[in-house]
Amino acid sequence: MTWWIEDLEPYEVLNYLTEFFDYDHAIGKLRWTDDRSQWDKLPSSMKRGAQQGQVAGNCRKGYDYELKLGGELHRALPVIWEHQTSNCNRRIMTIKPGETRFSIDNICLTPTRNKRGSRCMRAPKSRAKGLNVVSWSYEHKKFTVVKVDDQYNKTVLSYHGNVDDALDALNDPEVSFL
Repeated sequence: MTWWIEDLEPYEVLNYLTEFFDYDHAIGKLRWTDDRSQWDKLPSSMKRGAQQGQVAGNCRKGYDYELKLGGELHRALPVIWEHQTSNCNRRIMTIKPGETRFSIDNICLTPTRNKRGSRCMRAPKSRAKGLNVVSWSYEHKKFTVVKVDDQYNKTVLSYHGNVDDALDALNDPEVSFL
């Protein structure tokens, strides 16, 4: 079963995301589409409380940015990740803790190992501090292996065309410049 729409193949979910939502990189959020022909295809149950071209979802104090899809609230970080990367990984976190601008450049895959090499079951409190993580470059439209220092400054170590290559390079990245 697909995570928020039953009986659809992953490519159909992606089409749904790309057809009905536009990503606004400046504010780091999804907007309902401005395209009138796409908006008219949207089920009326989804349009309830939504306005064409407006920011989709809400961001309440103390909560992540959330979207109501298929009648249920979902964390928007995985939705933004899938919208931009076509990768439907649910283990997504912000690079910096407490970050309220959900820019795709500030989102990464939750590491499976911490600095000591132990398995991570959830996002660490310090987020990506001192780790190498897989992120997405909005500018280059590629997966990146990023080294994050103790002040949350990022250094791109390599660019990759798919997430599997980025995950393979995560432990032993080759520094490349594009």
